[in-house]
Amino acid sequence: MTITGEGGHRWIDVVRSTRGNHIRNIRILPEAVADSSRLVRVATAQHGWHSNTGRIMAYLFDDDGNGCDAVSPAGYFNFEEADHNRWNAMDAASVTPEMVIAAVDAKYDETSGLWTRESAKYANQYGVDYCVYEGGQHMQPWMQGEYGYNQAVWDAQIHPAMYDLYMKNFACHTEAAVGCDLFVAFSYIGERESRWGSWGHLENLQQLADMSQMMTVAPKYQALLDANTPKRALGTSGPYVMSAGCAGRPVSLTVAGAGFSVRSSTAGRMTVRLFGLDGRVVAMVFRGNMKAGETRTFNRAFDGLRCGTVVVRAECGSGSAEEKFVVR
Repeated sequence: MTITGEGGHRWIDVVRSTRGNHIRNIRILPEAVADSSRLVRVATAQHGWHSNTGRIMAYLFDDDGNGCDAVSPAGYFNFEEADHNRWNAMDAASVTPEMVIAAVDAKYDETSGLWTRESAKYANQYGVDYCVYEGGQHMQPWMQGEYGYNQAVWDAQIHPAMYDLYMKNFACHTEAAVGCDLFVAFSYIGERESRWGSWGHLENLQQLADMSQMMTVAPKYQALLDANTPKRALGTSGPYVMSAGCAGRPVSLTVAGAGFSVRSSTAGRMTVRLFGLDGRVVAMVFRGNMKAGETRTFNRAFDGLRCGTVVVRAECGSGSAEEKFVVR
């Protein structure tokens, strides 16, 4: 790759392929900063076109040779054109928010869930992190048009079952085979009854005045609160030792003080996460390949956890092993 200098700024320059084709990238940082260990190089991709994610990753690793540190598609869910056609042919009053929610839920694993799981395969293949640059619901009138069923789509935004769709989407992204490291929800506040999209998780700040009403006025926001990684208070953990088998790959986990070590006796891809007793992820500790006999130490992994019982789960392949420990 060569810098042409067309960007006209020392931190923004157009980068062209040396093959002379029309592929262009944007260099956003000078080489001196780009070499910093603080920089995470993220390749973006289109969620619904996961095969192209494979081509992007192959280009970065096999052609360009410099790779990336993470890949980041979106993470939205929506209904389909067939649903639009059906509702548009109905009497508008007959289309309900429950109908809209049910249509999205029924197709989730064939659309958004599939796209997420297929995209994550490339993150696993190339050993990089998986992030979502923006995600949530994408339920707007088809092609942003004016239809009789629009009100049902808008009412679905504040239906309690919208919360369940969000949690289903989050659960997909926290599956061991996906291991999403960061999910950015779009967006904070916005108009709900708009054919351009109901992007806001809140309609206004006044909705925060009574948090007990979130499931009624802003179930999307309640889902964010419940799924979000908690801000953590200081704490420490006592020693704990766990040895278990994981998909035929013996794993040993030694917990001591405010850190722990993981050892795998055979080579494989390991995921280590911390869970609360409610089943939600507290922290993604590690996701990557380990060599046979390799030991990885995570100092201060428990530092900042809230006091209470936490589950350490080590996963590889189709198997898993877990144990509880007490942070105090």
